Order: sequence, then C-alpha cells, then structure tokens
Amino acid sequence: MSPLIPTIISLQSLVAGLGTGSSEDRIVGTKTSGPSGIDAIISYNGLYLNNRAWIDTYIVNNIEGLDDADVRDSREPQPSDHGEVAGPALYGGRTVVLGGKIETKTLWKLRDMQLALRQAFADISQEMPLTFHSVNPDYDMQIMCKKSQKLNMPEKQDTLNDFDRSFQIYVRASNPRFVSRRLIYGASEESALNGSVDLIAFSAINEGNFIAQPEWALTGPFTTLSIINEATNEIIEIEAAIPSGQTWVINTARNRFYQQSDLVAKFNALSDESSLFNFVVGTNPIRVDSTGGSAASRVEARYRHTVI
Repeated sequence: MSPLIPTIISLQSLVAGLGTGSSEDRIVGTKTSGPSGIDAIISYNGLYLNNRAWIDTYIVNNIEGLDDADVRDSREPQPSDHGEVAGPALYGGRTVVLGGKIETKTLWKLRDMQLALRQAFADISQEMPLTFHSVNPDYDMQIMCKKSQKLNMPEKQDTLNDFDRSFQIYVRASNPRFVSRRLIYGASEESALNGSVDLIAFSAINEGNFIAQPEWALTGPFTTLSIINEATNEIIEIEAAIPSGQTWVINTARNRFYQQSDLVAKFNALSDESSLFNFVVGTNPIRVDSTGGSAASRVEARYRHTVI
C-alpha cells in the first residue's frame, strides 16, 4: 500500500475592508466612516450639543437610532407549504433619540440652557438637519428631522454644588438617509455640450453605502437631451426643447421636475422610458446625448454621499 500523502488546505485569504480585522496587529480604521455618535459635537437649528470643551454644556451620553432605519417588510404565508413568500421590502423613516444632561455651574445658566434647548426644537412645522460633526468637516453627516415627541427634562437635582438636568429628545426623519453635510457637484465642462454631442460628461462618485438622490440643473439651449447613468443603464430623456438661458431642475428626492424661473412643472417633457434615477454606491458615469446645444449649455448634478 502506498503511503498517504498529506494534503495542505489553504483557506481563502480575507480581503482588507471595513469589516475585516488582522491577527497580527490592530487596524486604526479609515477615520471616514459615519455618522459619528457620542464622540461627535451635534448641532440642530443653531444649538450645539456635546461640546465637552465648554464648562457649561449639554452632555449627550446615549443615542438611539443611529444603528439602522425602520424596515417596511411584507410577507405572505405559503398556502400549501412551510414558510412564506417574501414581498418587496423598503426602508421607512428613522427615529433618533438623544439622551444626556445639562451641566452648569449656576442655576441661572441652567435655566438659560433649558430654554435654549426647548427653543431649538420648538419648530415642528418642518424638518431641519441634525448634524454629527466629525474631526474632518468633509465627513460631517446629517439627517433631516424634527421633534416627534415631547422633550423630557424632569426637574430633579442630584448634585450638591453644580446644577444639572437630564434630557431626552425624540426626533423623526421621514427620509431615513444620513447624508454628507458637504454638497458634491458634478457637471459638464464649459462648452462641452456645444452642438450635437454624445459623451461622458462627468462621473458622480457616491462614497456611502446606499443610493444617493441627486438634484439636476439643466441649462439650455437644448433641442433634445438624454442623460444616461451607465452604471445602471437608466435614462432621463427630455423630448421638449429647453430654451437658451432657462434652467430646468429635477429634484429626485422630492420627485419634482420644474422650470427654475417660475416653478412650472415639466414632467410632460419626459419620455415614457425615463426614470428620475439615483446614484448607486461607487462610480456613476453620466453620459449626455444632446442636440441643439451651445457654449452655454450645461448639465449639472448636486448630491451628497449617502449612508443608511
């Protein structure tokens, strides 16, 4: 009988990434992932929370809702078998709860800061950005939200000399996305759309982990205009002419398409094959196919890196 020859099994090596570690040494991290949490200075409507360099300050020591957004999941039981049929799933809104305390040296300053806290969150008619500031402002992230429950701030004193009051702030975001505070611009080069062209005008890079919702500014003249995202093969096809000097705006997040000067809706100018597409994670090459352009014609997209 021939001797057995040992077989060496080699495990597939891990590719270095956000979720991988090392058996040899610690990994410092990218310092770019967000949003930040209790390590961040947090701002809303002009009020700054968690600035621990201040003597009189708001300390945030507990945050709920940064982990994930609500999920709208649908399922139907299998009529004659075990299990269920999974339907489409979508994200819902997101509730964020900020918990902490006000710390001051005098009772009068405590009352000032209580009033300022109530004042900052008093307007519940519109959503405003709740911003988590990073060490590098390029990586600040925000979410649009407004107060959804009463602000809890019980009148209870636990310290002998200093003054403090605990608080809980509930805010709700209708759009669950955290987005970069910095607005990103992608646009065609000057005079690039003169005449009839078919070219990659620019590439939009979404550095987040979820689809980004761009706003487009389309400045005429154009006789016809098609914008194609080559990452997804989706198209915005405009069959009507955009006059010289006019700008038509497409707001993907709000599902709006209008003329900038008078806010007149322009949805009837879209072809049946059109979709107000998003930017996927990574690189989105944007192709422009147009006729009737001039040196002043321009296609511009404004967007923010997006995290769920």
